[in-house]
Amino acid sequence: MTVLDTENRQLSFALERAREFLSMHPREQAASEWFRYLHEDRDSRSFFSGDPLRRTTAFGLVVAAHVARAYLDCANVSEIELAPTGRQVRAIQARASALEAEIEAAGPWLIADADSSEFRGSLRRLRVNPSRLEARTAGRLPLGKRREFVLRLAESLCAMTSTIPTKLLMVATVLGWEETSDRTIREILTKETREAITARTAANRKAVIASENEAYNLINRVSVNTNSAGGSAADGRSDGEKFADALRLLETLTDRTASTVMIDALAGFAVEFGVERVPRD
Repeated sequence: MTVLDTENRQLSFALERAREFLSMHPREQAASEWFRYLHEDRDSRSFFSGDPLRRTTAFGLVVAAHVARAYLDCANVSEIELAPTGRQVRAIQARASALEAEIEAAGPWLIADADSSEFRGSLRRLRVNPSRLEARTAGRLPLGKRREFVLRLAESLCAMTSTIPTKLLMVATVLGWEETSDRTIREILTKETREAITARTAANRKAVIASENEAYNLINRVSVNTNSAGGSAADGRSDGEKFADALRLLETLTDRTASTVMIDALAGFAVEFGVERVPRD
């Protein structure tokens, strides 16, 4: 019971610090203990010392924000809801196997989508390993919040960098669960789990590219309209107003994941170049 109380206090403190970090101005974030701990810990240095972009303060701030959001996302998740029972997992596997067999036996009347690599691949993964969490036996309550935190953060970092940095994940997880080790992270992120995360982020990345094209076309349309209305007159907006307008355009994207990632990246670059958002009346 003492250990559980200690874990609860440490996690509560981490949640408070996460909320505080996200409420700060970017300049305050860069000087915060939260950012410096994640960015300067010896186990996370190799991640941040990779390509030139990773060495920037802007990139580090985006990563620190992802860590904070991952903590807040798992704060109110019930331990019981997180991990499925073995019976639940086997039931999904049986249904996936049955559907796969029915599709194989079907005639030429079946739609082409049923034979697509995307659909078949997803169905095969459901048959082999439908749960991203380790199944639990009845009555056993794992450290579900920690597992959920690691999985959420791993997916967001993979979306950013196409990698799953276990050392950085360990450093981040220690904020809420001090006893976390390298082995803990490896047990959560099994080979199958990493492959599933990589596949999901690759699919999401395609959607992001499509959304980026949509945003580019939208910005071009706004630019054309502005030039048409004012002839050859120069754009009278300040850099801060243009930055605010760009953020508003990105907020309209239908793909919310793409919108969030692009806004985070743009905000980070704005901090790097000293451009502050100026709301328009």
